[in-house]
Amino acid sequence: MIIITMFGLLFLLMATGIPLAIAMALSCIIALWLGGSSILPVFQVMWTTADSWVLLAIPLFILAGNLMAKTSVLKRLIRFCNAILGFLPGALAMVNVVVSMIFGGASGSAIADTAAVGSTLIPAMVDEGYPLDFSAAITAASSPIGIIIPPSIPMVFFGWVAGVSVGDLFLGGLIPGILVGVAEIIYCYIISKRKGYRSHSRFSIKEVLEASKGGLPALFSPVLLIGGILFGIFTPTEAAAVCVMYTLLLGIFYRELSIKGLAQSIYSSAKTTGMVMFVAVAASAFAHIINMEGGIKLITVFIGQFSLTPTIFLFILFVISLLVGMFMGVNESILIVVPVLLPAMTELGVDLIHVGVVMVTALGIGLLTPPVALCTFVASSVSGCSVEKITKASIPFMIIFIIIVTIMILYPPIVTYIPNSLIK
Repeated sequence: MIIITMFGLLFLLMATGIPLAIAMALSCIIALWLGGSSILPVFQVMWTTADSWVLLAIPLFILAGNLMAKTSVLKRLIRFCNAILGFLPGALAMVNVVVSMIFGGASGSAIADTAAVGSTLIPAMVDEGYPLDFSAAITAASSPIGIIIPPSIPMVFFGWVAGVSVGDLFLGGLIPGILVGVAEIIYCYIISKRKGYRSHSRFSIKEVLEASKGGLPALFSPVLLIGGILFGIFTPTEAAAVCVMYTLLLGIFYRELSIKGLAQSIYSSAKTTGMVMFVAVAASAFAHIINMEGGIKLITVFIGQFSLTPTIFLFILFVISLLVGMFMGVNESILIVVPVLLPAMTELGVDLIHVGVVMVTALGIGLLTPPVALCTFVASSVSGCSVEKITKASIPFMIIFIIIVTIMILYPPIVTYIPNSLIK
């Protein structure tokens, strides 16, 4: 009864416009109070959730992304990628994808990637003759790659909830993220050839060397992070701290990071972290009460009746992730869905690293699909193009994501090869 009341209150509060985190916390407290149970477990779980070494990586990655935004790191990356790809048809569209892969691989946030890359590249693409809706769509659609390629804030949450190595999740997302990026680049090239989007420059070794002076130091940030985790030099949380320090050094090296800019980055990171962590602690309390009232056990028994194979289960999870991702953010979806289905995953013997990467990639599609569609809305805000036009132009990119996820499910080594190859 408490579970039914809690879900009813959650939907009611959300319908009134109350933010999800507050709605979850209030629904827990009110449902327990109406059921005559103590509300103390809600606050105990919230406190335990916040006191986590693993989750400490989140504010650090957010801070690294904000520090990059205060410098010309992004512009240097764009110039470097442009110098290499500028002679190809559809060069700016391909640069958009590559920069999103690199920038997302430093901040771990798809939304930050959409805002930062979009504000620079969308106007440039329009000036080069690309349609506004296509320019905004490729910006929105390439941004979710940032939550697949390490680092990834959603994977930090999945690793924490599921009790698996965040480092292994990061490494498991490396090949799928590159596959999505390469597929989007190929699509951009084909469309550009078909519609006559010409190259805007000739290949020049001199320009590549000039651009590399500013681009390579910025490019080294994700390389340092991934390499450090790959070779066991530091944990993901330590990697986040190293990323912050390296970004600070870049800002000092470029002489672009002032004391005011540093203070603004810290303040903005604190605000974002507060919102993200509030969602985390409220979702943890919500899932804890479902478990406390026997809801998770009931779901596990129900799933067990169907004798599912791991592959079929992953396809079911894929569909669930697509549906949930349409109405909730990626982090919220993980924090609510994973604790509920985790016992069933364990009983079926599925590889949790495989599950985590598949789920995060599938939820990335939700960043493009209304009604939530956070990346689409940010791209619309930056470009001035309507959400409807961007969504329509994003359909081919959504299909790319769906194809890649399907391949990941059917051929697990795409995810598991690198983590399993490491010497533990």
